[in-house]
Amino acid sequence: MTSHIRVLPRDVLIDVKEGRSMLSALAGKRLNLYAVCGGKGLCGSCRARVEGDAPAPDEQESKLLTSEELADGWRLLCRLFPRKDSTLTVNLEDTELLSSFALDGPFETQPFGFAIDIGTSKLAVYLVSLSTGQVLSSMAVPNPQSSFGEDLITRLHAAEDSVEADAMKNILVEELNSCFDRLAEGVSFEAMDACEVVAVGNTAMHHLFLGLPISQLCRNPFNPSSSSARDLRARDLGLRVMPTSHIHMPALIGGFVGSDHLAALVASRVFLRGAPTLLVDIGTNTEVTLVSGGRLSCCSCASGPAFEGAGIRYGLRAREGAISRVSVDENERLVVETMGDGPPKGICGSGIVDALACMLRLGSVEASGRLVKGAPGVREEDGDIVFLLAERAGEKPITISQDDVREIQKAKGAIRGGIEMLLERACVKGGDLETIILAGSFGSFIDPASALALGMFPPLPPESFMQAGNAAGMGARVLLCSVEERVRSESLAREVEHVDLASYPGSGYFFAACMTFGEKALQKSLKRFLNATRSQ
Repeated sequence: MTSHIRVLPRDVLIDVKEGRSMLSALAGKRLNLYAVCGGKGLCGSCRARVEGDAPAPDEQESKLLTSEELADGWRLLCRLFPRKDSTLTVNLEDTELLSSFALDGPFETQPFGFAIDIGTSKLAVYLVSLSTGQVLSSMAVPNPQSSFGEDLITRLHAAEDSVEADAMKNILVEELNSCFDRLAEGVSFEAMDACEVVAVGNTAMHHLFLGLPISQLCRNPFNPSSSSARDLRARDLGLRVMPTSHIHMPALIGGFVGSDHLAALVASRVFLRGAPTLLVDIGTNTEVTLVSGGRLSCCSCASGPAFEGAGIRYGLRAREGAISRVSVDENERLVVETMGDGPPKGICGSGIVDALACMLRLGSVEASGRLVKGAPGVREEDGDIVFLLAERAGEKPITISQDDVREIQKAKGAIRGGIEMLLERACVKGGDLETIILAGSFGSFIDPASALALGMFPPLPPESFMQAGNAAGMGARVLLCSVEERVRSESLAREVEHVDLASYPGSGYFFAACMTFGEKALQKSLKRFLNATRSQ
């Protein structure tokens, strides 16, 4: 028997089988949910307003929610098991309150500030009430610095020219000011009244924003010129906010692991976990933290922009018309879904991971990444061997080329290779992991089952994966609202041990082996490569 659930604000309808929690059902639909404890009913973070014929709260909900919250319709999604044949409405619109970190009042006017996540490819900006912790408005826009180089190293080399570095800083500041104005206007505020700003980003974005020397980031061992937390006058950076406002720049962890990953650690509370856990924040620069035995170790992986569509022939960032899901039906035929359900215009990161998993299943691509001539979907086009993904009326079909496969192999190999090196160093086996938390926009939409089929992550059951959304942005909002959390984050940055993968023994072998598709073949390659390097 099933229950029928209407999910707001997206206004989508889903069916939930009897005995399945709302958290599990919604996570399976790739909705952006926040559940620090992984749905164990321990943290109270997966709360949402629920209307309809819901069962009574259980003992754990009564402990974590006040009587007023329960009376107002708040429930914990991990503890909510819909009755059979019931109809419920779940509103996720107000789930991002940070009331536990809000400032004490009363205030004559509502104080607010901006939290910023400066990504290599994208900027996420939030206008947050400092009295309630509520996100009043938010937006995401491309990082305008991408015109100087899509990947970190290309951009950093360009910034070795001081004129180019100044230009990068200026266009970033202007884009942020534009975001401030648009967000404030949308809620009838003035950006000039913002009284606090927090900005997080990887080490390169941090240095470019602050105008710090970057030449040392272009060369091994890639050490930052400064890693300490900073509090500066926002106006001194050119930000058009209240003249007395300050901007807090949290500490960097080490190498290219910056304050964005520190913010993700703050938001996910992964450091409180006892069992071995991975936090993987996937982006152009992917950061990974392993928690094991009370210790935290981290690394950065040069995954590049392929998962955001860059370097892929028909690659797109996630937008309307992008193929976002690919599956194989019972007749072994491909089924593609696009964002917005319109005609396909290209393929985004989650779609190409799905597509490659399907190609592996159909025998259209080998574990080595080579496309198989004569296999289902594989054909020759303009002298190239390609896999046909979707036909288009009046246009060339959308295909996946051999070069596209290689780009994804490199990105996937960088991530899995980094994970394997952290695990080996900590003497932890992949099977010993209890949870893998996927963060970042790509991490929120990827299908863990497809990623596992490719060997992107250690082989765990799909239910062991948590998708945390933009954890860096969430952490930035926490740090915006809480001075105490800022102090704690500085201590946390010192506790995390940064592992430099470039100097790790056999790092090239790890990377090469982990480019292999499929877990069984990957383990075989890894064993062969490691035997070779360890015997030297």
